[in-house]
Amino acid sequence: MLYAPLEKATFEPDVVVTMATPRQAMQIVQALLYEEGGRVEPGFSGRQSLCADCVAEPSRTKKLGLSVGCSGSRKNAGIRDSEMIIGIPFALFPALVRSAARMFAPG
Repeated sequence: MLYAPLEKATFEPDVVVTMATPRQAMQIVQALLYEEGGRVEPGFSGRQSLCADCVAEPSRTKKLGLSVGCSGSRKNAGIRDSEMIIGIPFALFPALVRSAARMFAPG
């Protein structure tokens, strides 16, 4: 397993993981569904949030992983009480970025 800030990665990731406020998570989900429609149906347990819910599961299913976090990830990754964790399969990332630019660009 390799990890790096996306802008510094020297490899193509399988999953992009980000921490987001609930509003930012809403916008990511809206952008993800902008072109194809559908629903995001997250499954999480409040445990193993980074490792299983937002890395392994999105890598396996090729679907967005969304988690409210867990005690371990909040402590060890510095995730704030106001944040959620999102795992985005990299294959979905280009369309999500395109849609977000259209939907949420300032001006």
